[in-house]
Amino acid sequence: MYCKSCGVKIEVDEMFCKNCGNKTDYQDKDNLGIFNINRKKSFVGCVINFDVYVDETKVGTLKNGGNINCNIPLGEHEVKISNPTGNVITQNIILTKDKRTVKINVKVKMGLLAGKANIIDLNYE
Repeated sequence: MYCKSCGVKIEVDEMFCKNCGNKTDYQDKDNLGIFNINRKKSFVGCVINFDVYVDETKVGTLKNGGNINCNIPLGEHEVKISNPTGNVITQNIILTKDKRTVKINVKVKMGLLAGKANIIDLNYE
């Protein structure tokens, strides 16, 4: 995420910009949505972990059977899920006042040498 005032990269859930000191979108609870990503537990690819990024900011590592939840401001966001070999999937998500929560379910799709994330469904609430 980036500060709307000065453009400096800010971390997820920061209340104030560390560069200019202005409030971020996380101050306004009416402007927040929830991002929830779940990884289906499976023996196939169970040792492969995926890093999850929202707007180029890492929000966590998704392990076998794990999930990541974070608050993000309403609006359009780019979600990237990458594995250690560099395979990346990208999904654009738009959160609105009517659709504040997005749930993404992911499973591992094994290739010849490595596994990559595969989005099996995406639901807004």
